[in-house]
Amino acid sequence: MVSNIDMEKFKAAEQCIGPLNNLYVALSQANQAILRVDGREADGVQAMRQTVAELRPTELEDLGLEYVVENYVEEFRKSSGIACELRLPDEGLRLGIRQSTALVRIVQEPLANVAKHAGATKVSIALGAWGEAVVPTINDNGKGFDLNSRKSITFGLLGAIERAAMVGGKAEVSSAPGKGTAVRVSLPGSA
Repeated sequence: MVSNIDMEKFKAAEQCIGPLNNLYVALSQANQAILRVDGREADGVQAMRQTVAELRPTELEDLGLEYVVENYVEEFRKSSGIACELRLPDEGLRLGIRQSTALVRIVQEPLANVAKHAGATKVSIALGAWGEAVVPTINDNGKGFDLNSRKSITFGLLGAIERAAMVGGKAEVSSAPGKGTAVRVSLPGSA
């Protein structure tokens, strides 16, 4: 037999179950939302780390300029399917970290242009020294473009020119329709 007290407890519990169930559902949904935000936050943190690494590759300090350039060119070759010829000097290039970072970016930007716009099947990258200057050159056998057309110079090529200027160097772009494109840069070396 059920007492009045037990019936009152049952009714009170029954009245609480609905709101508690709603609270449980709301907390579960909130927990799922937090997990999604945490996942996005983790993705965002990873993206930020990658961006920082791209701005200044940590491998430059640890493994050296030649390794970073070789590795980038190999990854470019694999991802683009474009044949690459890389020539490096027998002796290491003598650049400070600022110039080394600029040089890596100067190599990356024209290669990105080659992949996006040139329709090239081959690109050659040469890093050399000329007196006190370091001279990277990037040549492709792509479709080229008219240098006199304002639309032809892309942000990547402008970026290479600007990066060279930021570290006291200069860059020249030469191209003609059907003749491919060449980017030649001169950066001051350091002891």
